Amino acid sequence: MRILILGMAWLFIATPALARHKDYAAVDPGISCPNDRVVWVNTRTKIYHLEGERWFGRTKQGQFECERAAKKEGDRETENGQ
Repeated sequence: MRILILGMAWLFIATPALARHKDYAAVDPGISCPNDRVVWVNTRTKIYHLEGERWFGRTKQGQFECERAAKKEGDRETENGQ
């Protein structure tokens, strides 16, 4: 029983920290993509990130593009949502 209570306590303590994980500062891409999404492409890894994700506009090497153009160039979306 004690283990169950401690396990549940961790859930309540960790939940606010996990919720804050997605609160990243806004990045202004400075471009628009009508009928498409603006993505940040890490030009070194060829992986793109969506607005609101951790690395959107924040990798050392990268550029903003429209998602369709990124896919056409062979870039792929991040798999872990960061």
